[in-house]
Amino acid sequence: MPVYLQEGRQFSESGMKLVTSWLFIIGGLSALIAGFLIDWIVKRKGLRTGRKICGVIAVGMMAIAFLVAAMTSNNSVVIICFFTGNFFLWHSIICAVSACIDIGGKRVATLYGLMNFVGQIGAFFLAATFGNIVDTTHNFNAPLYLTAALLVIGSLSWLLVKADKPLFKEDNTSEVYT
Repeated sequence: MPVYLQEGRQFSESGMKLVTSWLFIIGGLSALIAGFLIDWIVKRKGLRTGRKICGVIAVGMMAIAFLVAAMTSNNSVVIICFFTGNFFLWHSIICAVSACIDIGGKRVATLYGLMNFVGQIGAFFLAATFGNIVDTTHNFNAPLYLTAALLVIGSLSWLLVKADKPLFKEDNTSEVYT
């Protein structure tokens, strides 16, 4: 983010620090809001539908935010997009962790650990790919299109989540439901 803002959007160092600081503040507030909102939606719509709604909307909104940020030359719009994307990031994280708890049963820590590991590997490769795309295209906005596309796929993947169906049988076997 700091490199993108300074080199890709010509923010000053102090401007970059201000935007980055506000991202953390928004993230903290968003996490609190997300917990209450996701619980409320799940209570109203049921576990399976509630999680799907929250996951699709949260990740979909991040996709829209990245797409708009890539398409605009207005730095104020970019900041609003990043704040919006970060706001919904925490909704998606809380929804994903909640879904792990819903379907993980006695193996929730293993499931969450796997989800977190895969997410971190994806983030690592996205960061490397981001830099390579910028080096190749000489355009800091080009990788935002890739990010938006991956987020659309992630959003649609929430339609496959069955949060009301445990992934593992609750006996001492390691069988997985299909």
